[in-house]
Amino acid sequence: MALGFSPDNGALTTNLVSYWNLDGNSTDTADSKNGTDTSITYGSAYGKINQGASLNGTSSKIALADSSFQYTGDFSVSAWIYATATGWRSIMSNYIQSSGYGGWTLRLDTSSKIDLTIITNTTLGTESHTLTTNAISLNAWHHVVFVRTGSTGVKIYVDN
Repeated sequence: MALGFSPDNGALTTNLVSYWNLDGNSTDTADSKNGTDTSITYGSAYGKINQGASLNGTSSKIALADSSFQYTGDFSVSAWIYATATGWRSIMSNYIQSSGYGGWTLRLDTSSKIDLTIITNTTLGTESHTLTTNAISLNAWHHVVFVRTGSTGVKIYVDN
């Protein structure tokens, strides 16, 4: 019997903007912010539960429309990752260049550390942060969460 997970618990879906379980595609199961895949391989070998997405570390991405998200208020993003090699590899990012919006990127660096960079943006004022965690183990699952509270409360959580 296959295990599954869907965002149907009331506590989970409260204020949930989007949810991609990557079970064979990049469809948003909480809203309609579906992604456009580039060089993504889906399959049960890549997922913790059911299927998952395998990204090649260079050209793979799931792109969303610029209007999908705005960088305002308090928010968090999370992902399960399984890294097999080091090197600057993006985990998640949100940049809207066309509006002077700025953005952020969460990535794995060359020392197996999770790095978060928030760039200065012109639309919402000046904000710039860079945070780095301790090194993570390769070839193991990790839960990564980035939390932004106001313009100064920025944290990264790995496996806790």
